[in-house]
Amino acid sequence: MIQRRLDAASREIENYSKYDYILINDDLNESIKNLRAIVNSERFRQSGKAFSAEENEVAQRAERCRLANVRERVQRILDSFKE
Repeated sequence: MIQRRLDAASREIENYSKYDYILINDDLNESIKNLRAIVNSERFRQSGKAFSAEENEVAQRAERCRLANVRERVQRILDSFKE
């Protein structure tokens, strides 16, 4: 049962390159903050107005979750499924 779930998770994770942002849920509180930052940052961007200092901090947190910035961590996770 566990192996089946790991195999399914591995297949799901392999599609990560189709997404703009990746949340690596290794700390629930951080994941919640990151998810909120992503949602709010996208809302700020769509508004078209200049970011306030606070909005800029939110956008920076979201940016750390962009695929290009977490690709290496995701690859290590994928590799761990093969071990």
